[in-house]
Amino acid sequence: MSKLCITTISDTVGRTPLVSLSGVDGVSHGVAGEILGKLEYMNPGSSIKDRVAKHIVAQLSAKGISKSAPLVVAGPGNLAISLAMLGRSLTCLLPERTTTDRVRLLKSLGVTDIVRTLDGALPGSPEHACEIGRRIVKHRAGSVYIDEELGDWDLSACYDELAAELIEQTDGTLDALVLGVDTGNAATHLSRALKAKLPNIQIIGVEPTNSAIGEQTVDNPLARRWLCEDIGRAYAPRALLPGSIDMWIQVSDRVAYSMARRLVQGGVFAGPSSGAS
Repeated sequence: MSKLCITTISDTVGRTPLVSLSGVDGVSHGVAGEILGKLEYMNPGSSIKDRVAKHIVAQLSAKGISKSAPLVVAGPGNLAISLAMLGRSLTCLLPERTTTDRVRLLKSLGVTDIVRTLDGALPGSPEHACEIGRRIVKHRAGSVYIDEELGDWDLSACYDELAAELIEQTDGTLDALVLGVDTGNAATHLSRALKAKLPNIQIIGVEPTNSAIGEQTVDNPLARRWLCEDIGRAYAPRALLPGSIDMWIQVSDRVAYSMARRLVQGGVFAGPSSGAS
């Protein structure tokens, strides 16, 4: 077999390109520095969650859990897509705001057991994805609940790898990292890993307008509505350690989708969460 041939799809995860976004209309307007984009959509499953899924699969194997064990996966859908791509059988818990396109993609991967969960449900409430997932696992022998937010999986190495890529690709000259925040894992681990090497770097967290992560509050969660997928919460996730984010910025759905269209027109096939960042 040729040395250029990759044996498994998981071996293609990571080492994504870092590109200048100066040619994208409106991105660098009024900004003195250079703005770069880390193209995580060039992972085989089209998102950063491929990195997470690869590490979770390795930990499942290390725990002696069979590859055939059914998984119950909570989240906006990208992690479920990544795990299904890696050959795992699963039930997917998706928020109401998740688009039909993502549901269709999951079904094309063989995921037909999809449960829609309430946007804005708080931890501990019966409607929260975690509580629903635990109830499903309780009645399905041998199944495993997967939820990044709970901290049951060690994802530090996953994001250490990503931080090392960012430092290498920028020759250690990175001044700030702007990222959308959802579960808080990426923000927590990337902040830790990058600041260990670049103490003066600024970590800027992005969330949708009406999201409550940066506010660290849980008031009136059902009144908090937005359309942008993959970022934002109606409460502060416990995986997000205090001090990980130096500055918070809220972005409206209109701005997020508008910038996503500009990115696509500039050759960067990213979605609204990338548009928000």
